[in-house]
Amino acid sequence: MADKKSSYLEEQLEAVMKKEGGTYTFIFQKETIKLLDGLEAAPIKDINPSFQKEIQLTEDEVIISIQPPPAYQEFRFIHAKDEKSKWIFSYQLVDAVLKHDVKRLHPIVSPENIVFHQGLAPAFLHYGVKESIPPYETDEHRLLKEVKAVVLRVVDHEYQFQEYAAYNETLKLSELAKEISEKKSLEELSALIEQKIKAIDAKEKTLLTIPKKKWKIERYIGLGLLVLLIPALVYTIYTFFFAMPKQEAYVEANKYYLNKQYSQVVDTLEKYPANQMPVSLQYELAISYVQTNQGSLLLDQHKKEITETYTLQTDPQYFLFWIHIGQGNSKEALDIARVLGDDRYIFTALVAYRNEIQNDDSLSAEEKQKQLDPIIKEMAKYEEKETTETSTNDSSGTSQTDETAEQKEQSKADQEKKEKESEAKKKTSQTKKDEKK
Repeated sequence: MADKKSSYLEEQLEAVMKKEGGTYTFIFQKETIKLLDGLEAAPIKDINPSFQKEIQLTEDEVIISIQPPPAYQEFRFIHAKDEKSKWIFSYQLVDAVLKHDVKRLHPIVSPENIVFHQGLAPAFLHYGVKESIPPYETDEHRLLKEVKAVVLRVVDHEYQFQEYAAYNETLKLSELAKEISEKKSLEELSALIEQKIKAIDAKEKTLLTIPKKKWKIERYIGLGLLVLLIPALVYTIYTFFFAMPKQEAYVEANKYYLNKQYSQVVDTLEKYPANQMPVSLQYELAISYVQTNQGSLLLDQHKKEITETYTLQTDPQYFLFWIHIGQGNSKEALDIARVLGDDRYIFTALVAYRNEIQNDDSLSAEEKQKQLDPIIKEMAKYEEKETTETSTNDSSGTSQTDETAEQKEQSKADQEKKEKESEAKKKTSQTKKDEKK
């Protein structure tokens, strides 16, 4: 397995840094540092006295253990803070370096070497000891570079610390990052940070500050009102963009119908679902489709029959049938016809369905024939049924005619018989009268 990449701090100190729990450990190889006696490292314990520190010397190593109080956090947690807190942390970091006055101890500034508490004041875990533990001397140029890199990492956060420190001049920096990078001293950097904090303070004065609890209550009230307003907003949008145009189309179509402009009725209503229309409008649209004879399925005598027999009291399914026929929805029309159980309507829908399939260019010849076969078969069944019924009706009509003629002959014979009997009675009566005389 590949070795873990050393951090900037480890490279500068030529040491290994480890963390277990809340304890940070720095391990130096004796042969790489100048320390000769453990007492030489004692000044480390004098700075940050609240930190528990232990220095251990083995045959080959110098081990320095540091345990900050629980209130201190690692550097990485600063990224979760707000903008102002980040600038305050940065200001205090610069200030800590400027005010460091222990000549024998030398700070090194990098994210791994920084912890901070709730007051945002940073503290350094490790310090170099003059002529004993690296860094052996205070390098002003190095410190300025490190501090600017840490500040950039905190407030700009576009690159890693080591990139800011090593490639500052080649990186594509933001305007803020450029402004920080151009500072020539810690004092200039401190002044810039102070300006940024004052600008944030001035901005905050223009904002209304309210207690967090009150803000939460008002927020929930606002959300509640928003939830209540959403249905009203949806209804308004629906009314404005859908209901009103639809109602206007209904009124317009009615005017066209009264003026017998049937094509205009069809064009005005074609984009609205027929099953959602009032029955009166379904009636007008159905008649309009019949009059325009969509698909040329009707003869003039059939159109006249439909327009004269349909009323607003007619089953609306008949209206929907002709609307579907007119709109080219033959399959839906066929379903309605089957529900109505009317053979004439079923046959009409089958014809329309057949024509629709025949005119469908998206189907291959084989697919067309496959779909047409059951339709043509069913059409033949209804044609045969109609022929049979017509023949039966003709025969029935002939029988009734013959029967009527026979009845007339019988009636005539009965009448003649009655007249003869009456004449015979009259003659008999006259003979008796003559005999008496």
